[in-house]
Amino acid sequence: MDDFPLRERLQANSNGSAFAAMRQIRNLKRPPAAMHAAESELDIYDDGRLRIEHENYYAACGGRPIQLPRKEFLILSRLARNIERIVPAEEIWRYAWGRRAPFNPESLHVHIYRLRRRLAPFGLRIETMINVGYRLLSDGERRG
Repeated sequence: MDDFPLRERLQANSNGSAFAAMRQIRNLKRPPAAMHAAESELDIYDDGRLRIEHENYYAACGGRPIQLPRKEFLILSRLARNIERIVPAEEIWRYAWGRRAPFNPESLHVHIYRLRRRLAPFGLRIETMINVGYRLLSDGERRG
């Protein structure tokens, strides 16, 4: 599952600024027909409450944007692609850090902790499955 062209473009950006990379990507010239095709094929998760535009690095809950650092957005993006399902920790790591970075569960845990704090006001939780992975849930969806 290494089909993350935007992440690769952001990593290739010399100054490391996600915003600069997004401006570069938005400034690409495309013919109108290609623009409409691209818009209809956007990779978006939207359940009416949570909206994640994976390629645009946009997250919102209840219509309110959620401001996230890039790594935390990538973690949320991977979890939202598998909503209410357990996502292995190593898969989340590969998605956010790429294949070159060795898996570091402690670092991932710190990022998950920070993401949990940012998502709590929106009624979203990340549940830990010890030695397995994580899953994204809404407050009303407690699993046993």
